[in-house]
Amino acid sequence: MGKSFPTEEVKLITFYFGGVLESRRQSNNNRQRAAVVCTNGIIAARLMFEHLVRLFPEIAFLSATSVHDFETFGKDYDLVFSTVPLNTKARQYIIHPLMTTEESINLRFRVLNDLGLSTQQGSVDQVVQIVKKHATVRDSKGLKNDLLAWLIKTNISQNTEPKRTRLPSLEHYLRPELVQIINTNMNWEKALRFSIKPLIDEGIVTMHFEDVLVEQTKDPRSFAFLGTRMAIPHTVPENGALSEAFGFSIFKTPVSFPGKQSISIIVPISLRDTTKHLRAIQQLSHIAEDTSLINKLINSDNSKIAYQLILESIKIQERRGGVKLEY
Repeated sequence: MGKSFPTEEVKLITFYFGGVLESRRQSNNNRQRAAVVCTNGIIAARLMFEHLVRLFPEIAFLSATSVHDFETFGKDYDLVFSTVPLNTKARQYIIHPLMTTEESINLRFRVLNDLGLSTQQGSVDQVVQIVKKHATVRDSKGLKNDLLAWLIKTNISQNTEPKRTRLPSLEHYLRPELVQIINTNMNWEKALRFSIKPLIDEGIVTMHFEDVLVEQTKDPRSFAFLGTRMAIPHTVPENGALSEAFGFSIFKTPVSFPGKQSISIIVPISLRDTTKHLRAIQQLSHIAEDTSLINKLINSDNSKIAYQLILESIKIQERRGGVKLEY
């Protein structure tokens, strides 16, 4: 056609083929090949992909794709993990992009049982029966789930390469001056621009970054959310991300987004390196799922208090042993 490929298309092609080549280099021909399809944006897709890679060391994950890309290259896969049903003959599993521990456990054993690879379920049942002979078990289901979770973590740690550096926390990306509380009623575009303004004022993003996010948000299919009340607008670094930070705008009156999503917190995300944000996003997802904390943030009248609530939530997660992603 006599035209150059747009930069974003070149990166998409590189990401797809690079992922395929790397996975095939590391795996043998007998391993099941899997694709990850996510409609919640690139950040959620990367988080979902990384989680599945850790959850299933027995499977070769070839790439994370959009629905359109999967429909184009769907014949390359034996399994598909997707947030939406797909038109494919490959075995597919419909999952939430941010699964709980219990959901992860259930998915792992369902998939491995389907593939004829799971033997731990029977072992756990036997262990529970042995424990019952010598002790009073008040919560058999809880005991079983804890044993399964321990076996999963043990299995994953034995089948993954040693990690080098812990990924940055959400605290690394969030600053007090980027947290704001809004009492005014706003439509989605005004609210989005208002949420990005602190990032522009601090020289973190350009005006082009703002315009790109507004344009993306007009299409409800391309926008990303965490939980039911938090939006995480984001785009590729080339669209005006000058440095890395997470904004945090809390709206006392919910904002209606395209697709009729009612949002109380908008977290615009600026990233220069899209490989190091997964731990921060996972921490943010815990906040998004914490109804009590969301209500406290909305009822806050001081942005400094809101900032401290966020930091306290991160510390609680750390004490509970969660979110230790590394690279």
